[in-house]
Amino acid sequence: MNENFHISEIISDGFKTIENSGKRFLVLILTPIIIGITISIYKDIEVNKDYINIIISSLSIFTGFFFTLIVYVADKAANKKNEYRDKKNEEDIRFINTYLDFIEKLISQISYSIILSVIIICISLVSQLELPCLIDGKYCHHFDLLITSIVISLIFHFLIYLLLIISNMYALFLEEIKR
Repeated sequence: MNENFHISEIISDGFKTIENSGKRFLVLILTPIIIGITISIYKDIEVNKDYINIIISSLSIFTGFFFTLIVYVADKAANKKNEYRDKKNEEDIRFINTYLDFIEKLISQISYSIILSVIIICISLVSQLELPCLIDGKYCHHFDLLITSIVISLIFHFLIYLLLIISNMYALFLEEIKR
Protein backbone atom coordinates (compact mmCIF):
# COMPACT_ATOMS: atom_id res chain seq x y z
CA MET A 1 0.00 0.00 0.00
CA ASN A 2 1.18 3.51 -0.69
CA GLU A 3 -0.11 7.04 -0.46
CA ASN A 4 -0.27 7.71 -4.20
CA PHE A 5 -3.50 8.23 -6.07
CA HIS A 6 -4.21 5.48 -8.57
CA ILE A 7 -6.94 7.24 -10.54
CA SER A 8 -5.33 6.87 -13.97
CA GLU A 9 -4.52 3.23 -13.23
CA ILE A 10 -8.13 2.58 -12.18
CA ILE A 11 -9.46 4.22 -15.34
CA SER A 12 -7.01 2.34 -17.55
CA ASP A 13 -7.74 -1.01 -15.88
CA GLY A 14 -11.49 -0.34 -16.02
CA PHE A 15 -11.33 0.16 -19.77
CA LYS A 16 -9.11 -2.87 -20.29
CA THR A 17 -11.65 -5.21 -18.70
CA ILE A 18 -13.38 -5.26 -22.07
CA GLU A 19 -10.61 -6.93 -24.02
CA ASN A 20 -11.80 -6.38 -27.60
CA SER A 21 -10.71 -2.81 -28.43
CA GLY A 22 -13.30 -2.40 -31.20
CA LYS A 23 -16.10 -3.51 -28.92
CA ARG A 24 -14.67 -1.32 -26.14
CA PHE A 25 -14.74 1.76 -28.38
CA LEU A 26 -18.22 1.04 -29.74
CA VAL A 27 -19.90 0.08 -26.46
CA LEU A 28 -18.14 2.36 -23.99
CA ILE A 29 -17.40 5.49 -26.01
CA LEU A 30 -19.28 5.83 -29.28
CA THR A 31 -22.72 4.59 -28.18
CA PRO A 32 -22.95 6.79 -25.04
CA ILE A 33 -21.72 9.85 -26.99
CA ILE A 34 -24.31 9.34 -29.72
CA ILE A 35 -27.07 8.86 -27.14
CA GLY A 36 -25.92 11.90 -25.14
CA ILE A 37 -25.76 14.20 -28.16
CA THR A 38 -29.05 12.93 -29.57
CA ILE A 39 -30.94 13.41 -26.32
CA SER A 40 -29.37 16.82 -25.70
CA ILE A 41 -30.16 18.20 -29.15
CA TYR A 42 -33.51 16.63 -29.96
CA LYS A 43 -35.06 16.63 -26.51
CA ASP A 44 -33.54 19.98 -25.51
CA ILE A 45 -32.86 18.76 -21.99
CA GLU A 46 -30.93 21.04 -19.70
CA VAL A 47 -29.01 19.92 -16.64
CA ASN A 48 -30.72 21.97 -13.95
CA LYS A 49 -30.83 21.77 -10.16
CA ASP A 50 -33.61 19.17 -10.17
CA TYR A 51 -31.63 16.86 -12.44
CA ILE A 52 -28.48 17.42 -10.43
CA ASN A 53 -30.26 16.42 -7.23
CA ILE A 54 -31.47 13.22 -8.89
CA ILE A 55 -28.02 12.50 -10.38
CA ILE A 56 -26.18 13.08 -7.11
CA SER A 57 -28.67 11.06 -5.05
CA SER A 58 -28.63 8.12 -7.45
CA LEU A 59 -24.89 8.05 -7.90
CA SER A 60 -24.29 8.41 -4.17
CA ILE A 61 -26.38 5.31 -3.54
CA PHE A 62 -24.53 3.34 -6.21
CA THR A 63 -21.15 4.54 -4.98
CA GLY A 64 -21.94 3.40 -1.45
CA PHE A 65 -23.13 0.09 -2.81
CA PHE A 66 -19.96 -0.27 -4.87
CA PHE A 67 -17.70 0.36 -1.87
CA THR A 68 -19.54 -2.38 0.01
CA LEU A 69 -19.30 -4.64 -3.03
CA ILE A 70 -15.53 -4.17 -3.30
CA VAL A 71 -15.09 -5.23 0.33
CA TYR A 72 -17.35 -8.24 -0.19
CA VAL A 73 -15.62 -9.36 -3.39
CA ALA A 74 -12.13 -8.87 -1.94
CA ASP A 75 -13.10 -10.85 1.17
CA LYS A 76 -14.57 -13.60 -1.00
CA ALA A 77 -11.34 -13.75 -3.02
CA ALA A 78 -9.18 -13.91 0.11
CA ASN A 79 -11.29 -16.74 1.54
CA LYS A 80 -11.19 -18.66 -1.73
CA LYS A 81 -7.42 -18.14 -2.00
CA ASN A 82 -6.93 -19.52 1.53
CA GLU A 83 -9.22 -22.45 0.76
CA TYR A 84 -7.13 -23.43 -2.28
CA ARG A 85 -3.72 -22.53 -0.84
CA ASP A 86 -2.42 -26.06 -0.31
CA LYS A 87 -4.10 -27.67 -3.30
CA LYS A 88 -1.75 -29.47 -5.65
CA ASN A 89 -4.35 -30.64 -8.16
CA GLU A 90 -3.81 -28.87 -11.49
CA GLU A 91 -7.56 -28.39 -11.98
CA ASP A 92 -7.83 -26.65 -8.59
CA ILE A 93 -4.83 -24.45 -9.37
CA ARG A 94 -6.30 -23.50 -12.73
CA PHE A 95 -9.67 -22.75 -11.08
CA ILE A 96 -8.21 -20.49 -8.38
CA ASN A 97 -6.07 -18.60 -10.91
CA THR A 98 -9.09 -18.04 -13.19
CA TYR A 99 -11.22 -17.09 -10.20
CA LEU A 100 -8.69 -14.54 -8.93
CA ASP A 101 -8.27 -13.04 -12.42
CA PHE A 102 -12.04 -12.70 -12.64
CA ILE A 103 -12.19 -11.03 -9.21
CA GLU A 104 -9.40 -8.63 -10.22
CA LYS A 105 -11.37 -7.61 -13.31
CA LEU A 106 -14.52 -7.17 -11.25
CA ILE A 107 -12.74 -4.97 -8.71
CA SER A 108 -11.32 -2.89 -11.59
CA GLN A 109 -14.82 -2.42 -13.00
CA ILE A 110 -16.29 -1.49 -9.64
CA SER A 111 -13.46 0.96 -8.89
CA TYR A 112 -13.85 2.50 -12.34
CA SER A 113 -17.58 2.95 -11.73
CA ILE A 114 -16.89 4.75 -8.46
CA ILE A 115 -14.46 7.13 -10.20
CA LEU A 116 -16.99 7.63 -12.99
CA SER A 117 -19.67 8.51 -10.44
CA VAL A 118 -17.45 11.16 -8.90
CA ILE A 119 -16.64 12.60 -12.35
CA ILE A 120 -20.33 12.77 -13.30
CA ILE A 121 -21.17 14.51 -10.03
CA CYS A 122 -18.34 17.04 -10.51
CA ILE A 123 -19.29 17.83 -14.12
CA SER A 124 -22.93 18.18 -13.10
CA LEU A 125 -21.97 20.66 -10.41
CA VAL A 126 -19.69 22.59 -12.78
CA SER A 127 -22.59 22.87 -15.22
CA GLN A 128 -24.33 25.11 -12.73
CA LEU A 129 -21.49 27.65 -12.71
CA GLU A 130 -22.35 28.86 -16.23
CA LEU A 131 -18.74 29.90 -16.83
CA PRO A 132 -19.05 31.11 -20.46
CA CYS A 133 -22.06 33.20 -19.48
CA LEU A 134 -19.78 35.24 -17.21
CA ILE A 135 -17.62 36.22 -20.19
CA ASP A 136 -19.99 36.39 -23.13
CA GLY A 137 -23.67 35.44 -22.99
CA LYS A 138 -23.92 34.31 -26.63
CA TYR A 139 -22.09 31.05 -25.83
CA CYS A 140 -24.31 30.09 -22.88
CA HIS A 141 -26.63 27.85 -24.86
CA HIS A 142 -23.75 26.06 -26.61
CA PHE A 143 -21.98 25.52 -23.30
CA ASP A 144 -25.15 24.18 -21.70
CA LEU A 145 -25.69 21.87 -24.66
CA LEU A 146 -22.11 20.59 -24.46
CA ILE A 147 -22.25 19.99 -20.71
CA THR A 148 -25.64 18.29 -20.99
CA SER A 149 -24.31 16.03 -23.76
CA ILE A 150 -21.26 15.13 -21.66
CA VAL A 151 -23.32 14.41 -18.53
CA ILE A 152 -25.86 12.26 -20.40
CA SER A 153 -23.05 10.42 -22.24
CA LEU A 154 -21.27 9.70 -18.98
CA ILE A 155 -24.51 8.53 -17.35
CA PHE A 156 -25.08 6.05 -20.18
CA HIS A 157 -21.44 4.99 -19.93
CA PHE A 158 -22.01 4.43 -16.20
CA LEU A 159 -25.18 2.42 -16.90
CA ILE A 160 -23.26 0.17 -19.30
CA TYR A 161 -20.67 -0.48 -16.60
CA LEU A 162 -23.42 -1.09 -14.06
CA LEU A 163 -24.88 -3.75 -16.35
CA LEU A 164 -21.41 -5.23 -16.84
CA ILE A 165 -20.89 -5.45 -13.06
CA ILE A 166 -24.33 -7.01 -12.56
CA SER A 167 -23.52 -9.56 -15.26
CA ASN A 168 -20.18 -10.40 -13.66
CA MET A 169 -21.71 -10.69 -10.18
CA TYR A 170 -24.30 -13.05 -11.64
CA ALA A 171 -21.51 -15.18 -13.12
CA LEU A 172 -19.64 -15.10 -9.81
CA PHE A 173 -22.65 -16.25 -7.81
CA LEU A 174 -23.47 -18.99 -10.28
CA GLU A 175 -19.87 -20.24 -10.13
CA GLU A 176 -20.07 -20.25 -6.34
CA ILE A 177 -23.24 -22.33 -6.44
CA LYS A 178 -21.83 -24.82 -8.96
CA ARG A 179 -18.53 -25.31 -7.15
